[in-house]
Amino acid sequence: MPIGFFYRNISGDVVVYVAYQTRPLTAAAHQEVKYMDRAETAVAKHRNGYNCCQAVACVFADEVGVDESLLYRLGEGFGGGMGTAKGVCGALSGAAMLAGLVHSDGNTENAGQTKARTMRSAGAMQKKFVERAKRLICSEIKTGNDGKAFTTCADCIRIATEIAEEELGL
Repeated sequence: MPIGFFYRNISGDVVVYVAYQTRPLTAAAHQEVKYMDRAETAVAKHRNGYNCCQAVACVFADEVGVDESLLYRLGEGFGGGMGTAKGVCGALSGAAMLAGLVHSDGNTENAGQTKARTMRSAGAMQKKFVERAKRLICSEIKTGNDGKAFTTCADCIRIATEIAEEELGL
């Protein structure tokens, strides 16, 4: 069900997004998501209980043709750098999942035909992510220099969402 329309000015063009929510938003979160772009919608999902991977992947559910509840379930183990192990940032993992959904032909009979394109996109997103977030690993992002985080989870979600939009054409 749609929860609102979001406007974003990109190169002078106005783009309209409709965000979909499978779980009810809290009253505070609902107020926050009235007029936001896709990255801010993902951050609002995170504030509403989604992990970083879920927030990034689920905001693209309509664009990749997958039910948001399925993306939510698939992304559940990637929070906190994969099961709170503080590994690769979950937000970036969500973007990499989207690369597979965009590029893979799903042909299990002739496996591997689309893997190279997916891997190139995932690698390009990883490089752009590190340029902006300064690190790839969740624990390093959160501890940073002298215990001060390089960036926040919210910013990692924004970065991964924006990179997925650019790299995958979503």
